[in-house]
Amino acid sequence: MSEAAHDDDMLAQEFALERRRAGDRLTLAESGNQIVFYGWLMFGQLDVGMRRYLPLSADTAYLYRLFTVAAYGGRKLSAAYFWLIRE
Repeated sequence: MSEAAHDDDMLAQEFALERRRAGDRLTLAESGNQIVFYGWLMFGQLDVGMRRYLPLSADTAYLYRLFTVAAYGGRKLSAAYFWLIRE
């Protein structure tokens, strides 16, 4: 792994730990041993970037950083995720 890729990976890990401590939920979809989809969910705030958050009603959910591996596009993974978190 290049130094730049390692730095990006460390930043992603730091972000994930920070957001989990804040109560955000991370959902993963796997196929075999590969993550093919992920999505983050936070409550009561909206991420406006640069680690700044706009307060929202506590019962308001905000989805962010949804990602699907290109080979799994069109398989309705996002739709399945929305169904999963509907309540």
